[in-house]
Amino acid sequence: MATEIPAIEVLETPTMRAIAVGLEKGLTDLEILDAKLQSVGQLSLRQFGYSKGFTSPIVEGELLFGIPDGIDEDGNPKFKLVASFKRAEFDKETCLLFLPKSLMADEQQSTTEYIIQLMDMSLSSFQFGHTRIINLTPWETNVSVGEQNTTVTAWNRSTFAKIQETSGVSMAQVEVSYIQDGTANMAYQTRIRYQEDIRYTIFIYSDIKNERIRVRVVKDLSREKLGVRPLSDS
Repeated sequence: MATEIPAIEVLETPTMRAIAVGLEKGLTDLEILDAKLQSVGQLSLRQFGYSKGFTSPIVEGELLFGIPDGIDEDGNPKFKLVASFKRAEFDKETCLLFLPKSLMADEQQSTTEYIIQLMDMSLSSFQFGHTRIINLTPWETNVSVGEQNTTVTAWNRSTFAKIQETSGVSMAQVEVSYIQDGTANMAYQTRIRYQEDIRYTIFIYSDIKNERIRVRVVKDLSREKLGVRPLSDS
């Protein structure tokens, strides 16, 4: 009687989303790789917009993403690794933040094209009507939304509770400035339509090529399970 070989357990993430702060060398469509560095699916990144839901094999605690890189000697497709992310656990409230290395001054020598960070999208961490600020610059920034204001240190994050101070058709004033050599420099001013059933994320990032600070406000309208694509940014 033949001995039954036990199946190898393949770990896989729950359905997650991703968002990109810029696209490195136009790399939009990434292959989701397994332990043999073969494609099992595709992730289409959106610049300042949430992707469709996706799952990924967990390879020794890591998620692996690549792009086609020719054919090997056996005729199988090869893939070049362009991003990886290691974490002990993954859950359905996870969103992966893809940062192109060209925007990250400290990562210019990175062997991968993207640096990945985690965004906790659980309602216990990020409620509807709240605003999350993500400072991806080496400067301290001052941020105000309506009556809420805070200072966010370099490479750090903060969250505002619900806004009370609006005008007109629920419009809230948004201002972002950064501190350089002790001087506050205005980087961004706008007005957004504020709604309590939307989550807002303010990305503050460096445009290294043009030596300036850029700001984008992104809305998340998704109250349903992850994988439902919300409307994009303002």
